[in-house]
Amino acid sequence: MVRFKDCHKKHLQSGFDAHSFVRSLGSPFIEKYAWRGEAVLKLEDLPWADRWMIWYGEEVPHHRHWQQLKK
Repeated sequence: MVRFKDCHKKHLQSGFDAHSFVRSLGSPFIEKYAWRGEAVLKLEDLPWADRWMIWYGEEVPHHRHWQQLKK
């Protein structure tokens, strides 16, 4: 889960509209929830999200994929 306002603020600079993106995908993939009084985004389909991030070059390495930086 990630706070919606953090996601919106991060991508606002690049012209990415998080509100429209979440509405266009809908609940099978990503959903907006209220958690502790704040709006949060939760990925509902993690394998789909991983493939989507790889396709768009935004993949975040999993703990077993971390590599040591070369000097």
